[in-house]
Amino acid sequence: MKISVKNKKYIIIICLLLTATAAFYFIINMFYNLALSPKANKDTVFESSHNAPTQSYDMTDIVNDNNIFKNKAQVVKIKSFDNLTINAYKLSHQNPCDKWVIINHGYMQPPYQLGHTGLKFFENGYNILLPHMRGHGESEGAYIGMGFHDSKDVIKWINYILSINSRAEIVIYGVSMGAAATMITSGEKLPDNVKCFIEDCGYTSAWDEFAYQLKEIYGLPSFPIMDGVNLLTKIRAGYDLKDASPLNQIKKCSKPMLFIHGDKDTFVPFYMAEKLYTAASCPEKELFITRNAGHAESFKLYKDIYWQKVLDFANKYTN
Repeated sequence: MKISVKNKKYIIIICLLLTATAAFYFIINMFYNLALSPKANKDTVFESSHNAPTQSYDMTDIVNDNNIFKNKAQVVKIKSFDNLTINAYKLSHQNPCDKWVIINHGYMQPPYQLGHTGLKFFENGYNILLPHMRGHGESEGAYIGMGFHDSKDVIKWINYILSINSRAEIVIYGVSMGAAATMITSGEKLPDNVKCFIEDCGYTSAWDEFAYQLKEIYGLPSFPIMDGVNLLTKIRAGYDLKDASPLNQIKKCSKPMLFIHGDKDTFVPFYMAEKLYTAASCPEKELFITRNAGHAESFKLYKDIYWQKVLDFANKYTN
């Protein structure tokens, strides 16, 4: 059977379209996995020159404190809204104590690596709950929540605390992605037991953060790759990257918040902190700018000053 020249053109066009579609799917699937699969290798992100630490730090004390915390804490579990088993480290005082802090860790960070933070709060009179965010540590989850679904888990942890201590006064603290979860939680209707929030180097939205990294690492614009990745996120993870937005949520925040950000942060750029602070409707808010600190380096570079600021803020709203 002879194929006409016109039909040949149609066949070629269809083949080209199919090839382009397959290539586009390959690209957005690659970036989806890079961004949101807990099992994907992320060295290209973490080892990118613009994401490098500003300097080296002696981590001996922090590592020791992480191990002390991990050995002292017990692991407790809840079921998430979508029936995942979500774990947390719990460390509570033997004598009755109503002060609690929920500590939300960062993107791809083993939860115990914020054990030093838990130990610092514990030594200052707080009971500790350090969740393993979905897809991290010992918690279930096939995708990274970027603070969106994690905020729903945080609310579950608030309810868990209240089930064992109805008089609890709760501080919610987070670093990086954990800061995003903290800020997203702040825009929800919460019990009066939640007293204040402390966020350290959080981003304006998951969309903004990924678009920023896409440009900085690969030199690519957000369109059309981010749109494709977002479609896969809706299908596979059940949320929209634009909805994972601390910037939108803090406009509804009705409790005090402390914002912390290093002015040399190039992983979550400093301008995001300024946008967040300006947009926040919190009745009381403070912005603690740590000069010459990179991403999540504030507590390393400033140590005593950092913890004085954090604890003074937390203690101001808890008895």
